[in-house]
Amino acid sequence: MNIDHGFYAPSAIFQPEGRGTSYFAIIAGLTITPEIPKGLPIAGLTLRPELRYDASLTGAAPFFGASGYRRSTGMFAIDAIVPFALK
Repeated sequence: MNIDHGFYAPSAIFQPEGRGTSYFAIIAGLTITPEIPKGLPIAGLTLRPELRYDASLTGAAPFFGASGYRRSTGMFAIDAIVPFALK
């Protein structure tokens, strides 16, 4: 998408022999809703951790990391939803 919009995209430029790439991705996540003690100003809490793994299925190395270009990458993310009510 970056190339289509005119932005620099090294993953699209530095492909071996200029060929395309097929990708594999898998994502696993949870939804955790712990009980909140009464008397707190929040109505609840939801935590959603997520693990993601992406890999190139060809010889290309489209992912950039601290050690240079790689064939796979991983990510951990978490978000929190905190509903509350104003009185």
